[in-house]
Amino acid sequence: AVKTLASQLANDRHLLNALTPQHMTNALNALSK
Repeated sequence: AVKTLASQLANDRHLLNALTPQHMTNALNALSK
């Protein structure tokens, strides 16, 4: 599931650009739990 999410983020540049560093930190923290 994590790899799938990472692939989707990597493939969706618009989504990546819309995310702030704080959003990315929150997402990574959630995924690491």
